[in-house]
This record gives sequence, structure tokens and C-alpha cells, in this order.
Amino acid sequence: MLGALSPLSFALFDSFEGERVTGVALARDSLAVSCSSHDGFVTVYLVDGLSKPYPVCIRDTGLPPCSSPTCLALLDGSCTSHGRAEVLLGSPECSIIVLDPGMSDSSDPIVSNVPVESVPRDIVSSHGPRGSLTFFAVLGEDGRMRVYSSDLGKCYLEFDARSGDAESLPQMAWMGMDGVALCWRE
Repeated sequence: MLGALSPLSFALFDSFEGERVTGVALARDSLAVSCSSHDGFVTVYLVDGLSKPYPVCIRDTGLPPCSSPTCLALLDGSCTSHGRAEVLLGSPECSIIVLDPGMSDSSDPIVSNVPVESVPRDIVSSHGPRGSLTFFAVLGEDGRMRVYSSDLGKCYLEFDARSGDAESLPQMAWMGMDGVALCWRE
């Protein structure tokens, strides 16, 4: 890894006691980790701004007990109107839950719970300059990739991403400002 070592540090591992990590997402300057506890609840830890790291614990994720997120994504604060990172959780109930812990741990972190056509298996987002349009690509359990507006209100593109094997869903990554790369196993 290139770059200078930062004198700033933070530790999340003490927070994970009794929990198992179910997902990790990175964005330009942010980190999100989802964990499932022994009692079936999901907790998300968000570090919004690695230059001044301060982990925030989000306990109210909107997921029902004993229900793990199907996927996890992170929208960097440089791509949101309020300048804070947002966490996107795929739910088994065919929806995407958008979390923004805001500036206070006491505020309701659930921004929206948006229904989608299929159980989300992967979510990636574009990371354009502040104020530019942001899109989300969602790969559903049905094998279809859909590209949505940043508020998930409009579907711009739908593509059948299944290969010959119905069980084989591709890996997905956002490329540049307006592209999505899909990679299938042979």
C-alpha cells in the first residue's frame, strides 16, 4: 500500500465481542462493518472520515431479528447532499435500507426502506464529484442487474446477468463515472 502512515488510529475489534462480522464496505474516506450478534440482531459500525476516525454504532438497522443483511454498500459523504456517508443494507424482504446516523447517536438512522424487485445480493455505487449524479447498481437474487437513481426512485437500466448456470451470479464493480463491470466464474 502506498502513502504515508497516519498517526491517527481507531479500534473496532473490542466492539465486536460476541458478534460475527457479516460484511465490510469501503468508500473513498469511509468504512462500514455489519455484524450479527448471538441474539440475532444486526449492528452496523460506521467510520465516516478516515482522516478523523470516529466509529459510530448503529443498532437500529431496520432489519428484523434473526435476519442478516443480504449485502452491504457504502455511499461516501462526498456523494451525498449533506456530506455524511450513508450505509445501504440489502434485506431479505426485497428492499434496500438506507442508514444515515447523522451527527447524533440518538437520531433515527433509517433514512428510507425502499422496495426493489428482487432480494439484493450486491450493491455498488458511482462516486462522482460532490453534487454530481450518483447511481446504484443492484444485483438481485433473480439474476437481474438494475441501475437506480441515487434515491432509488427510478430504474434506468435492467440487464439479465445470469449466465448458463442459474446459481452463478457475477461479481460486480463500479467503473469510472458511468460504468458497471460484471465478472462471471467459468
